[in-house]
Amino acid sequence: MPTFQLNILVSKTTKKEQINYKQPKLKEFFEFSGHEYATHVVVGITYRANATITFTDTNRHGHDKNKVEGKMSLELKELEKICPKLGNFSANANANDYNEEWKNEETKISVHTDVPSADKILPRTAEDAIKYIEKFGAEKIGTQQIFHLLPIANLSHYLQKDSNLETKFASIGSGKIHRIESLFDEIDETYGQMQDIWADINNTASIPRDEKFMFQRHMKEMSDDIAEIKDDIKQLVLKVRATVVDPNVLEEKFNTIQKESKASATNFKNFLNRNQNIIERAKFLRECETKGAKTAIDDCRLSEIKRNNIDRNIYILFLSFERERNSDRLNCFYRLLRHPRPQDCFVVVETDSWNGKKEEIPKRATIQFFVDGKLIEEDYDINERYLSKKQFSMDELIWQIKHFVV
Repeated sequence: MPTFQLNILVSKTTKKEQINYKQPKLKEFFEFSGHEYATHVVVGITYRANATITFTDTNRHGHDKNKVEGKMSLELKELEKICPKLGNFSANANANDYNEEWKNEETKISVHTDVPSADKILPRTAEDAIKYIEKFGAEKIGTQQIFHLLPIANLSHYLQKDSNLETKFASIGSGKIHRIESLFDEIDETYGQMQDIWADINNTASIPRDEKFMFQRHMKEMSDDIAEIKDDIKQLVLKVRATVVDPNVLEEKFNTIQKESKASATNFKNFLNRNQNIIERAKFLRECETKGAKTAIDDCRLSEIKRNNIDRNIYILFLSFERERNSDRLNCFYRLLRHPRPQDCFVVVETDSWNGKKEEIPKRATIQFFVDGKLIEEDYDINERYLSKKQFSMDELIWQIKHFVV
């Protein structure tokens, strides 16, 4: 059975406060010194009250959808009659995942507002909602939502005060403003990409410590760069506005950032290109781990895995991701991962990042197969369906034939 909702959104201006700065008596209260970077003065504040009223009908008795929506639409029309008394008003009735029966004990009404009513009584029926909306904002309270600003230069001109504002403030063209916005978007985007890359590398067990440290340090330097860039640009904008420096210094700063900052798109792209193999390797190892494989970076970790899984069938893939990412052995290992059995344990050793003696591991892509802690096959081929005492019950033989016969 569908659920129905009627949502009423009300926004009403409750109060406005404004300074009449043209009153002659106020002239003596204006002071311009000590605010060399200020550009505007607040001359008015608008307060508004907002509320959302939601009626929810679960239609537990299974009434016809159109009938229930029709009842809700009638209630909506009653509410719309008082719209001219409100500020902004909008409402809609629709079917969704909630529900109760309209306008009886099963109807639920919820109210969310930033200005609670003085009597603290919330509506429980549609009639209550109408009364609530009619009284809404009557207390003349609300939240500050609109600030009315006046340029200090205009105020100074009107008051005929000698604050040198004509020479103290300079405008910044829309082109430079857009350049600042684009620069901030660019460095925030590159930093977001760096965070994603670092998460992959940091959460992968078999990435060498020095590589992890290098990426962590680079991310920290990018973060420091971005904070410094934003602060420098802010200070330059203030100085340009105050005519302390020439507006062209902004363009010079943009060019310097593009050339020198680690967070600039150009320098970040160069960083990715230099370290692409590490990044792709981390993604590969993370993918293997999510599929259920364990990873080992040195002999201690590999020996630990073997000891902890001595009573299981262990498949160990030795592979150089840079040279052998498209090898048949990797495809074979993926096929094993797709059809795991309770007695299976899968291990990946990425040989380029192996932190031990290279002569202890195979020189090419290989799958070693262990049963009861003993090496049974130095290069296991899934298509040969190697027979061992643990693999060859009739059920397992049928499983092998079903999944791996080519």
